[in-house]
Amino acid sequence: MIINIRLGFYRKPTKNKLMHRAIRWWTKSHYSHVQIRVAGTWTSAEQEGVIEFKYSKEEHAYDRLDYTLECTEEAFAKYLEFHEDVLGAKYDYTGIVLSQILPLSVDNPNRWFCSEVVTKILKILGDPKVTKIVKPNDVAPGDLAKIYGVE
Repeated sequence: MIINIRLGFYRKPTKNKLMHRAIRWWTKSHYSHVQIRVAGTWTSAEQEGVIEFKYSKEEHAYDRLDYTLECTEEAFAKYLEFHEDVLGAKYDYTGIVLSQILPLSVDNPNRWFCSEVVTKILKILGDPKVTKIVKPNDVAPGDLAKIYGVE
């Protein structure tokens, strides 16, 4: 089956400026946040945890990449199951510090940060650009932007 995917890479420090600037500085990227839209539904991890939404917040503040992905029905079913399970999970502040700032690759399977949950979704869907990534918690928004040719 063919599905439509949109990745949104946050580039403007219009909210929570200090945190976004710190992420950009540390990861040496223009981007401090990433979100994904699969089959019309956006998903990301924000301060309130993993959320889904029907429209992208602050549309003007994102660089976007639209593409289609061929995936199996089994992979899409696994995505739907994962998506349902992960919604409402808390934001992984410890993981982002101990995986992104300190290279300790600490992962809490019950908490997520934005690039981690987006990478996990892409892996579940079978996107070949991320199949070699072993630990989604080691991926920053800028890493995904580079993988997909946005940065």
